[in-house]
Amino acid sequence: MKSIYLIDDDVFFNKKLTSFLKDRGYFVISFVDAESAFENLDQYIPDLIVTDLRLPGMDGIEFLKKVKLNYHQLPVILITNYSDVRTAVQSIKIGAYEYVSKPVKSHELLSLIEKAIELSQQPNQEHVLASSDQIKTIIKSKNKKMKATWELIDKVAPTDMSVFIHGESGTGKEYVARYIHSKSKRFGKPFVVVDCGSITENNIDRKLFGAHGSNKVRSSNQLGFFEKANGGTIFFDEIINLSPSNQIKILRVIQEKKIEINQVQINLNIRFITSVNVPVESAIEQNRLREDLYFRLNEFPIRLSPLRERKEDLVDFIDHFINESSVELKKKNVRLKIDLIQDFRKYTWPGNLRELKNFIKRGVLLTEDGVINYEHLPDFNNRVFMNADESKLDLKTESENLEKRMIMDALTKNRYNKSKTAKELNITRSTLYKKMEYFGIE
Repeated sequence: MKSIYLIDDDVFFNKKLTSFLKDRGYFVISFVDAESAFENLDQYIPDLIVTDLRLPGMDGIEFLKKVKLNYHQLPVILITNYSDVRTAVQSIKIGAYEYVSKPVKSHELLSLIEKAIELSQQPNQEHVLASSDQIKTIIKSKNKKMKATWELIDKVAPTDMSVFIHGESGTGKEYVARYIHSKSKRFGKPFVVVDCGSITENNIDRKLFGAHGSNKVRSSNQLGFFEKANGGTIFFDEIINLSPSNQIKILRVIQEKKIEINQVQINLNIRFITSVNVPVESAIEQNRLREDLYFRLNEFPIRLSPLRERKEDLVDFIDHFINESSVELKKKNVRLKIDLIQDFRKYTWPGNLRELKNFIKRGVLLTEDGVINYEHLPDFNNRVFMNADESKLDLKTESENLEKRMIMDALTKNRYNKSKTAKELNITRSTLYKKMEYFGIE
């Protein structure tokens, strides 16, 4: 029996449509708000969701975005008023399967439901509702080292191998984990993030198993992380934040591939992705990471470079975070002052992409004329001189760094048009190509 979540705050319409779908052989769970439906996805994932666009609290578009982020292949059909058609069309771009306008024609909706469920359950489908490339663009790179890393990520993603992601805080480890999941055969199944820092000796049984005490007795319907992730992927974020005794419990589950709740054995089929923000060798020596657990999880290591080692990507990330923040904060035509970009390049970014994103978002919020300036980032002004790279450079190196920055700025300004860039720099195209090759600019 196929299952459907129906979300509509019109109680009469909700009951009428629920009854119609049940009579056609569907198992229907109805809700009057999107928040309750989204929370219930932790417990049960239906074959399809039908939701009204206008809802109290979280509206249909916001709900759609959250579903597409966490359950990519779960089809969603929107019900709209005639006046909302423009918004409904936008929902298709976000990932909705289709929309229908009120008054709803029951048999038309039924036909859409049948097609959507059939399509979503086809193997190796090409109609993916939320493109995994959207995730990759967030961490794209012109850096040669990171390009090689992405080649490795694309090779391991379709497999079921456990992946261990190494990288400083803020380098995008969770983004990479989500991308790996989106490129795997588990795409559309649950992707569960475990914040290991939030797990203690007192709550680990409840969080991992949904049970209380070492006897694994469950008194409520709340599922633990392992059951939520069953069939999909579980991501242990910063696993060194777990105590060694709690790490043993995870190791046992990995080895046995099953758990027991209320004396009932539950077989698990989960892919494991793990992250760590410190050198593994030192973490093992300091007893922060069990060596046996590490070898279980480290089938395929991935190392992400810090932002200070991939400065050629800085402008791309600035543009991305400005666009992202502008949409969220409803701002238009925002840009960063050129002088500020130069100081961004000097900064060592200890917080990496997360720190950059926070600075940009703060600037987008505070700017009134569309130009993010020093006055909008007082925290950055204090840090840049304290944390900038203080290594002493000889005259040749300093000159080459300046030349490379000038070429990068000109290329960015001219959208990588080589003829315009060479003309602006007063050099020939052939000289420009030689310098780009010398400096590793692509």
